[in-house]
Amino acid sequence: MDFRLGDAAALPFRSGRFDAALAVTVLLHVARPQAMLRELVRVTRPGGVVGLQDQDFGTQVLDHPDRALTRLIFEGVAARMYPEPYSGRTLVRRLVELGLERVRLLADVYQVRSLDPFTHSLLKRRAEIAMRFGLIGARRAAGWLDAIERADAAGHFVFTFNYYGATGSKPGRSARG
Repeated sequence: MDFRLGDAAALPFRSGRFDAALAVTVLLHVARPQAMLRELVRVTRPGGVVGLQDQDFGTQVLDHPDRALTRLIFEGVAARMYPEPYSGRTLVRRLVELGLERVRLLADVYQVRSLDPFTHSLLKRRAEIAMRFGLIGARRAAGWLDAIERADAAGHFVFTFNYYGATGSKPGRSARG
């Protein structure tokens, strides 16, 4: 493998160089991903595959007694942290619009029924970031987290969010195939 750092909107490779191009959890961080996506298609050979995978922060579900506060934290933080927080749901459309064929979708649900260290850290960071952005105060954040810990202790904690993956084939026949 050869790792390179560069501008995804201007890849330093000739057209048709690769059998496949892949972007994993990238789109949500890019304000206007169209140029990057065109580059992925450009460097993929005819008949090759372009693959995308991203979360969709609009699919976060937490069984919490204060739904309005949970929505404020989840949506407010996502909107301020990520240029494209709902990118997962756009993958198929983006590949079709790029002219790719045989576009496929795979959805995977991250789901937990107990407050494991990863999930606890993620939710705690969401509350901290919501405070930093001025969405909520420390008291509301602490109460939100306390309710989460109580739900876990009572055995009814539920948190999920979706990841989406999509692939499409670049039209044409490869000289290799």
